[in-house]
Amino acid sequence: IERVLTPQYSVWVFCVGLCGGDPSALLGALYHFQRNLIFPRPDNSNPLPIRKGQLVTVDVSREARPEGVPGQLVAAYFPPTTSKHVLAFWHGNADQIGNVGDHLGHVLQRNQGWGFFAVEYPGYALCRGGEPTEETIVWAAERMLKHLHVKLEVPWETTVAFGQSIGGAVALRAAHDNLVGSCVLLSSFES
Repeated sequence: IERVLTPQYSVWVFCVGLCGGDPSALLGALYHFQRNLIFPRPDNSNPLPIRKGQLVTVDVSREARPEGVPGQLVAAYFPPTTSKHVLAFWHGNADQIGNVGDHLGHVLQRNQGWGFFAVEYPGYALCRGGEPTEETIVWAAERMLKHLHVKLEVPWETTVAFGQSIGGAVALRAAHDNLVGSCVLLSSFES
């Protein structure tokens, strides 16, 4: 049988070779580095600024919060112009709100009149000092939705959770917890 060396197969062979062929060593390495595999952060040395929307910062330094949530949470906000709806957006892995969030928010506000609220993950780009884990991301998402509803006065019924890729998990959680009126997933996952 002829084997085709795909990039995935080559990486697998390299990892097995690195662990000396010991499957338990490979599993141990995967377990140890799982957070970095699931939540690879963009290069934080030069985060993209919010150029078109409003930079929203929320001080949570005096609030009880999970370890790994920084003292300041960050979002990009585009108020609705002709619509009552606001998309609360969570981006895909290794992206940042200064990239897709700032551009998509501007386009949706300009072309459709929709509001847009792009929430950054702890430890990503402009939300420095945190650690992206399931617990910190969910806590930050809930806290930023509270800010959207209470301080920016956007009703939960007109808030649409919008998750791209791994951000779909955050959007689904917000919908499950009845923090939003509806939910949209873009190129999300099955499991």
